[in-house]
This record gives sequence, structure tokens and C-alpha cells, in this order.
Amino acid sequence: MVWTWEPQTQYNVGDVVEYEGIDYRVIQAHVSQSDWSPNIVPALFNRLPEDQQRPPHAPGPAKNQWGGGNNDPCSNCGGNCGDTCQNADSNKCGNCGGDCGGTCGGYGGHPAPQPEQAEPSQPPLPSQVVDHNSWFNFSDQQKTELEVGGGIAAGLAALGAGYFGYKHHEKTQEQQKAHAFALTAWIQEAKKRRDAFYVNGVRPPTIWVYNEGHHIPKEALHGGYEEGHPLFICRSYVEGGLHIGKAAPEMPEGAVVGYGNREIQAGQYEVLLGNPRLVRWVDFEGTFDIERLGAIPVEGGHEANGQVLYIAQAEYNGGVHPGKVGATTDGAYISYANREKSVKQYRVLCYVEGVNVQV
Repeated sequence: MVWTWEPQTQYNVGDVVEYEGIDYRVIQAHVSQSDWSPNIVPALFNRLPEDQQRPPHAPGPAKNQWGGGNNDPCSNCGGNCGDTCQNADSNKCGNCGGDCGGTCGGYGGHPAPQPEQAEPSQPPLPSQVVDHNSWFNFSDQQKTELEVGGGIAAGLAALGAGYFGYKHHEKTQEQQKAHAFALTAWIQEAKKRRDAFYVNGVRPPTIWVYNEGHHIPKEALHGGYEEGHPLFICRSYVEGGLHIGKAAPEMPEGAVVGYGNREIQAGQYEVLLGNPRLVRWVDFEGTFDIERLGAIPVEGGHEANGQVLYIAQAEYNGGVHPGKVGATTDGAYISYANREKSVKQYRVLCYVEGVNVQV
């Protein structure tokens, strides 16, 4: 069968897809991204010979659900994981462990993992971006090699496009290059995390995945809402730190983060994906103290000085907005109407009790 290629779709080895009138065979299992069409990622697809080309005649395969397993038919009843099994004898599905005669349940069609117990005072350390000040420690020759070798190209392009441009006009050329160096390194690392998720099937309880523009991955965790539209949790590079904000298709560039009492537009950002059954929001008030939280917070970001930032959400002007909170912040910070807002009562995103955050 020939499937019509679609983004955000699980494809398995041997599947045949049609894209722009041409048939391709999948040579590596993956969940497709909008910029991973068959004509530009030969590592995932082989174009079929002309004598094997066939017209498309079916919709794309079932969308991938959260989990690291496959979508093979149930070994007992023949149904797919996530479908309703049809076998009346109530045997366990050979793939997901669900009962035949009921819905294959849990973690993306697979049973939720049985986690190890974890102490609530030991959250995972957040991802760290390269210190932009390290640029000034390089020799002139090293700087030239980095510039020629593309070590700051992505960052310069993003800054030139207006992303991450906090007081960009006030910086010297060397300061701009320093931030471009750190920004490029962050983009490269973020793309590695994205590839680990989509190509290698890495499925921890939550994961930050690189994204661009207005298309939000289906596995993105909801962080709130505004005027009836969902807001998703994101983070992006600003001034040497990773700051938490909100993403939505309706936003001008796809996402915004709050920094320096401003709302910064971000067209390149990371969005938090995960299993919503494995996280919960914990109420808090005032200055944040992890010792009083009583749960393990989900990795968020950090200030340029390394201070850890966690994921918060707060009610504001009829909506609920995702934002950030840290050990020295007097309440949570969200962005709204081009400004940062401090909110005393908020919630912190944490793992449910017993989840193994080291998966």
C-alpha cells in the first residue's frame, strides 16, 4: 500500500509513501517532521525505481503516540496498539500489554512504565548553554576558524532575522559574535535532542525538542490557554540563558519568552514534549523554595549566571500562562502584552510521585 506522506506521522521500515507524485520506501523508522520530506532526507527514504512507482491511494498511517514502542498489529487479535482489541478471550496484547477486548492503553499504546521511587529534593540539572563570554577567551585565529567553519553562522542568521534580539543594536560587533557563538551551540544541541526523539525513538517522561515557526508537535505539553486557545511550554536562548515561555500557532513567530521586563519573540525555540500522565501542576505562593515543593520539578532552563529556572504557570487576565520561576524570583514570571508580569500565586510543573526522571 502507498501512503500519502504527512508530517508528525510514525513511519516504519518498509512503508511506502508518496510525496509530490513520487514514491519512496522508508529505510529508517521515525516520526516525520515538517522539514523532513522524502525528497530532502535520503537517510530516511529511498526513492523507488521508476518501474515500481505507484499512484497514491490511501491516507497516511496512524499518527504516532507517545512511547518508544512499535505500532505492529497485536499478536493476539491483529489490532494496532491504541486501537480497541477485538479478541474476546481477554489475552494480553503481545505489543502493549493491554487486554484484548479492551483498549490498548497507557504510554502511547504501551503500558505506563513502572517507575523507580525518586527523592523529591533531587531534580535533574537543566541543560546548559555555552557561556557566551567564552568567546572572548579565544584567540583571533580561533575566532576566525569558528567563523569560517560555521561556528557562529546559525546564531548570526537568527540574530539577523530579529530573533533573540534583546538590545541587539546596543552591542558591539564582538558582543554580537559572542552571543551568536552561544546561540549557534544551543541550536546545534537542541537539534540533537530533536533527532534523538524523532529518529532514535528516545522517550523519557519529558524532553525538550527543537522547533521552528508555528507548527506545534502533537506531543507538546499544554501549559495554559488564552482566549480559548492552548498555550504550550517552550524555552529559548536569550542573553546567555534559557528562558521559559509559551508557544502557539497564533503567535507572530511561533513563541515568546519573557526577559528583562519584555516579551521576546522567538521563531527558533524548544517545546516541551511528554506524557501528560507523568506530570502534574503543584500550587505554590511567593518566593520559590524547592525544599517546600514536595515534588520533583521538571527541567526548565537557567539564567546566564547558571541559576536554575523551573516551569511555572499562572492565571492572568482571564487566561493561564506558562512562565518561569527561580530561587531568587519573588513569585513566577509570565509574559503578557509585550511585558513580563510577576504573579504571587502560581503552579510549578512536577513529575508525578514515583516517576523515574533518569529514564
